[in-house]
Amino acid sequence: MVARIKVWSTRKLSYMGRATLINFVLITIYSYWAQIMILPKRLLRDVEAICRAFLWKGLAGSNSPGLVAWHHVCSPKKAGGLGFRKVIDWNMAAMGKYVWAIATKKDNLFVKWINSVYLMDINWWDYQAPMDCSWYWERLVAIKDAFKAKADLSKFAALRYSIKAGHDLLYEQPLAVSWSKIVWDRLSIPKHRFVLWLKLKQGLGWNSASLNLVHLIRWIHKAKRMSVIRKSFLYAALAALVYHIWRVRNDVFWNNKLWLVDNIVQRVIREIQVRITLVMPKKAQTIDREWVSKISKN
Repeated sequence: MVARIKVWSTRKLSYMGRATLINFVLITIYSYWAQIMILPKRLLRDVEAICRAFLWKGLAGSNSPGLVAWHHVCSPKKAGGLGFRKVIDWNMAAMGKYVWAIATKKDNLFVKWINSVYLMDINWWDYQAPMDCSWYWERLVAIKDAFKAKADLSKFAALRYSIKAGHDLLYEQPLAVSWSKIVWDRLSIPKHRFVLWLKLKQGLGWNSASLNLVHLIRWIHKAKRMSVIRKSFLYAALAALVYHIWRVRNDVFWNNKLWLVDNIVQRVIREIQVRITLVMPKKAQTIDREWVSKISKN
């Protein structure tokens, strides 16, 4: 993981680019092993620290705090997060398949060995690990106890186990936020989505509150006489505007460079025109296409 980040850190990746690499490369590397064996918590915390440092600093290691708390980042997108897997929780849910296999007495060598060496006709749900057992077996029994405390045992034994099902049993799902589909709208440019998400999570450090932004998003969402395509266009334009205001702020703060308002507006329009041209749905009605074209020219 560190070797890959050293290569990636030489490139000017946006926040969204880093988030994509974390979700589809870095976390995937550990996920393979997390589905096979129990991993030490220290190792899992190191994995999280590496991913956190790369997301916020573009480096393999950093002690600086992130703009958004990591447990919020690891929430599902519909709950206001980035959809990352929380590595410790994912490993525990993945190991639940062994708990389930023992509880249902699956006909395989692993379960037969566990029954003959450890359980010896003792009920699995009542079993307590002895003091002289291995660390690995002790952790597996602890995972069993976690499922016992959270799940209905009869339903647990009857279900067809999957990691997602185990995760849902162990951990409460966070509440959905009203703006998630708007932030991750398909017509918005990916790097714009991330900065809009940061703003709505109060992570940009602006003095202005995001309350008016939320009200504007709600107004677009509730507009009854506006088609889905037109709403998506306005969401994309709003995300682009927030992104460029953020860039201008950074240029003023770090480079003492001032931008003209007209230049910002022209750049927003140009980027949205290109994006709409590339990803406009084929099923979009002609009247909507004409409306988008007219707005872009104006």
